[in-house]
Amino acid sequence: MAIFHYPKCFCEQMNSIISRFWWGQKDNERKLAWLSWNKACRSKFRGGMGFKDLEKFNLSCLAEQSWRLITDPNSLWSRIIKGLYFPNSSFRNASHGRRSSWIWQGLLAGREVLRHGVRVNIGDGSSTLIWSDPWIPCHNFKVTRPSQCPPHINIVSDLMHQDSLAWNVGLVCQLFNPSTAKTILSIPIAPRGNEDYLVWHYENSGRYTVRSGYKVLVN
Repeated sequence: MAIFHYPKCFCEQMNSIISRFWWGQKDNERKLAWLSWNKACRSKFRGGMGFKDLEKFNLSCLAEQSWRLITDPNSLWSRIIKGLYFPNSSFRNASHGRRSSWIWQGLLAGREVLRHGVRVNIGDGSSTLIWSDPWIPCHNFKVTRPSQCPPHINIVSDLMHQDSLAWNVGLVCQLFNPSTAKTILSIPIAPRGNEDYLVWHYENSGRYTVRSGYKVLVN
């Protein structure tokens, strides 16, 4: 489950077998499911039965490997994967390629899960792009560039006073709507030299977990 991306049809067959096991009474007897499979896979707190949807669980496990690839780029396996599949770009921008192995396809599937919850945690803001990187701690993590934005405003540190490393409140309020401006101004700024880094938004530790990833996919 944590290495290969299982075909959707296989996961659906397995889900069907599990469903028949719970709702059935005798072999070859027509069974009545008292609750749809999607509802049965909801958590008990949301009116479900807490069953695992195998397709979503498979994806959340694959995302853990993709997270390791992103957060530990100097490990041996990360360097091998990079040399094979994206030697001249980043994992975020890597493509499938013509001869993708099953492992690479699994990593790309996991990458799609991470896009639901990975964002940049701002340090000094010197390496994060304002208009394309996910860095706002809200539902979609990104902001839209206003039509009247000066062309030199491109990285997050451009929104700060460089002498005091504080947010330029006037500039932030000028460029963004009140709600977004309030969110940006609430982000703490680290002293100069503290790099921006990726975090998983839905865990207090900032680290991706299979449990958290599965919960995001289900909800």
